[in-house]
Amino acid sequence: MRVSVILPVKDDPPVFQAVASVLAGAADVEFFVVDNGSAPDFRASLDTLPPSVRVLDEPRPGPSAARNRGLDEATGDVIFFIDADCVAAPGWMAAGLAGLEATGADLLRGAATMAGDTNAARLIHASFRKRRKSVPGDTVRLDTRNMAARRRVFDSLRFNEASIRGEDIEFGMRAEELGFRTAYWPAMRVSHEHEGELNVFLAKKVVGGWHLRAVAATSPSLRWPMKRPRLLPNLAARTKAFPGQAAAMRGLLLGIVWAGWALDTAGRFVPTRAGGLALKVLGSGAAAAGAALHDGGYAPPAWQDALHGRIRRPA
Repeated sequence: MRVSVILPVKDDPPVFQAVASVLAGAADVEFFVVDNGSAPDFRASLDTLPPSVRVLDEPRPGPSAARNRGLDEATGDVIFFIDADCVAAPGWMAAGLAGLEATGADLLRGAATMAGDTNAARLIHASFRKRRKSVPGDTVRLDTRNMAARRRVFDSLRFNEASIRGEDIEFGMRAEELGFRTAYWPAMRVSHEHEGELNVFLAKKVVGGWHLRAVAATSPSLRWPMKRPRLLPNLAARTKAFPGQAAAMRGLLLGIVWAGWALDTAGRFVPTRAGGLALKVLGSGAAAAGAALHDGGYAPPAWQDALHGRIRRPA
């Protein structure tokens, strides 16, 4: 069985460790690293990767465009995805192939452990904890930092290049709508380097909330794997013409990211479980704020804009 690996990257030095971890467990694999507009010096450094790795260039912004560029070239029967800030565990690829065989699924999501020991990483990882632990074979939402899929999925579907964040969640929903099955396989493991700052983590949640709300607005038939925010977006939609709405939205964004900064600053004094719960609540608020920006008629923000409370109407 022929296997392909696709890894998008933009100015992310850990990519070299990610590539090495994959190659250590795979003697014969078709490997594509897709550069998505890195600075010239970093792009030049990618040419030092092993000869078995093919470096592609995709100038269109966003990881969806980069992954689609890799898919244009990939010939594998099974295609694996990993991110530049991840390290594949020994046996990663073999575990993924075994998982597809054991579950009969079309798409597989693996497990991600925490890399590093910063306060932010500790609390981010704790915020992902679920009430019920997923077991092998469970239907789950997809995560492209650790994913394997059969080639036939991509004969019917590609990543939405208009979605800058949350694109893997959208891809999973659209795949399920087409009749493909997703499954969780914890034996396929990576370690993931989380965001170094909680305010940046929350700003990116805002961006993801905007894009997922856009998907919900255009594709109401999709089956969502999690509860969608409604109160804030509906309120924003009803108050578009109200004076002061923009100031209120900016204040909401700044309040969320400042709360993240405060939690980060106090992180070493906050118990992991309590801090993770607090961050989960803030993350839900950030996603709801992003959805409210969408329904309020604001343009999709970059995370740097969300971080500083900058919002704008479409031109």
